[in-house]
Amino acid sequence: MSQNTQTNNKRIAQNTLYLYLRMFISLALSLVTGRVVLQTLGVEDYGINAVVGGVIGMFGVIQVCMIGATSRFITYELGRGDRKRLQDTFSTTLTLHIIIAIILFVIFETVGLWMVNYKLVIPEGRMFAANCVYQFSIISLMLGVTQTPYSSAIVAHEKMDIYAYFDILNTVLKLVIIYLLLIGNMDKLILYGLLTFCVSTLIMVLNRIYCLRHFPETHYHFIWDKSLIKPIFAFSGWDIMGNVAVMARGEGITILINLFFGAAFNAAAGIANTVTNAVGGFSTNLIMAIKPQIIKRYADGEYEAMIKLAHEGTILSFILMTFLTIPLMSEIHFVLNLWLGMVPDYACVFTNLVLLFSVIGCLGSIVMNIVHATGRIKKTSLTNGTIYILVLPITYAAYKLGAPVWVPFAYNAFALFVGTMCNIYYMTSYIPQLKTWDYFKQTVLPCVMLFVVVGLPVLLLHYYLEEGLGRFVLSIFVTVFLTSLISYKFLIEEDLRKKALLKIKMKFGLL
Repeated sequence: MSQNTQTNNKRIAQNTLYLYLRMFISLALSLVTGRVVLQTLGVEDYGINAVVGGVIGMFGVIQVCMIGATSRFITYELGRGDRKRLQDTFSTTLTLHIIIAIILFVIFETVGLWMVNYKLVIPEGRMFAANCVYQFSIISLMLGVTQTPYSSAIVAHEKMDIYAYFDILNTVLKLVIIYLLLIGNMDKLILYGLLTFCVSTLIMVLNRIYCLRHFPETHYHFIWDKSLIKPIFAFSGWDIMGNVAVMARGEGITILINLFFGAAFNAAAGIANTVTNAVGGFSTNLIMAIKPQIIKRYADGEYEAMIKLAHEGTILSFILMTFLTIPLMSEIHFVLNLWLGMVPDYACVFTNLVLLFSVIGCLGSIVMNIVHATGRIKKTSLTNGTIYILVLPITYAAYKLGAPVWVPFAYNAFALFVGTMCNIYYMTSYIPQLKTWDYFKQTVLPCVMLFVVVGLPVLLLHYYLEEGLGRFVLSIFVTVFLTSLISYKFLIEEDLRKKALLKIKMKFGLL
C-alpha cells in the first residue's frame, strides 16, 4: 500500500470518528429535545410545525443533494490542483445558488403562501401562528441555499471535525431553545419557529466566517465564465430535477396526509422522520467521509482504488445500519413509548417504513457518489425523478379510494429500491472496470442476505416473547452477535479482517 493511500485511509478514519462523535452527541440531545417539544407544543401544534415548517425539513433533503452537486465540482478541482480554477468554480456556484434562492423565494411567497392559507388543514385559531412559522422557514430557506457552496467547501476539504463541531453546537443550542420554550410567555409555536430560525442563522454565519478565514477560494468575486457555467449548470440542472422529485416525495406526502387526515397524522410522520434521521447518521457519516476520496480518486484516474473504497464503504455502512435498524424496527412501539411517553397513531408504522427506506438507501448512497464523480447524471436524474415523483398522483388516487395513510411510505421504499438498481446499472456503464452483476453479487446481495438472516430470528423473538425491556435487550444482543459473526466471516474482506484483528491485539497488548 502506497504512502498516499495510507494517508488517505487515515484521513477517512479520522473524519469518520469526528462525524460519529457529532452523531452520538446530537442523537443523545435530540432524544431529550424531541420529547419535550412534543409535550410542550402538543400533538396538533407539533403537526402544524411539521407540515408548515416542513419547508425547512424539505430543504434539508434538497440541501444535502445540492451540497453533493456543488462539492463534486469543488472536490474535483481540488484533486486537479488548479487554484485559480478552484476559486472561479466556487464563485460560479455561489452565483448560481443566489439565483436559485431568488427563484425559490418567489415560488414560496406566491404558490406556497396560497397553499398554506387556503389548502392546508390548520386547526381553528392557529392560522396566524402557522403563517409565522412559514415565514421563518422561507427566510431560512433563502439563507440555506446560499450557504450550500460554503458547506460544500468544508466537505471537499475533508474538514469533518469542523463539520462535526458546528453540528454539535447546533444541537446544544436546541437545548437552549427548549429552556426558552418552557419559560417563554408568548405563543409556543411562534416562539419555537423564531428560536429555531435564529439558531440556524447563527450556524450559517459561523460556517461562512470559518470558510472565509481558512479557504482562500471562498472569497467571492463575480464571474460569468461560460466554460465553467455550462458544465455546472448542466449538472445542477439535472440534479435539481432529482431534487424536486425528492422534495415532492417528502413534503408532498406531508401535504397530502394533512389534506386527507389532518395535523395529528403529520405529528406521527414528523416523529418517524426524527427517528430515521438519527439512525441514518450511523451510515451516512461513513459515506460522507468517503465521498471526497471517491471523487478525488476518479479525478486522478485511480479507478481500481475508487471501486475498492466504494465496495468497502457500502459494506461497512450497511453493517452499521443493520446493527441499529433490526432491533429498532422489531421493538419500535416499546422504544417510542419509552422515549415519548405518548405515541401518536400510526407513528410506529410510519417509522418502520421510513427505516426500511433508509436501509435500502444505504445500498445506493455510494453508487450515487460515483455517478456524481463522473458528472454524467442525466439518466439517473431522469429515472429517479420520474419514479419518485409518481408517489404524488399514486398517493392522491389511493387516498381518494380510501387507502390507508401509510401507502406513500411503502411506495417510497419500493421506488427507492427500483431507483437504486437502475443507478447501479448506470454506474457500471460509466466505469468500464465495473460489471453490473459483479457489483450486485459482491456488494448488494451479501448486504440483503445479512439483513434477512439476522432479521428472521429477531422477528421470532418479537412474536414469541412479551413486550418489555427484556425482549428489547435480547433483540439487541441477537442482532449484534449475528451481525458481527456473519460480517466477519463472509462480508469483510480478508485483508481488512487481518488489519482489524491486528489492531485489536495491539490495543489489548496481545502482541
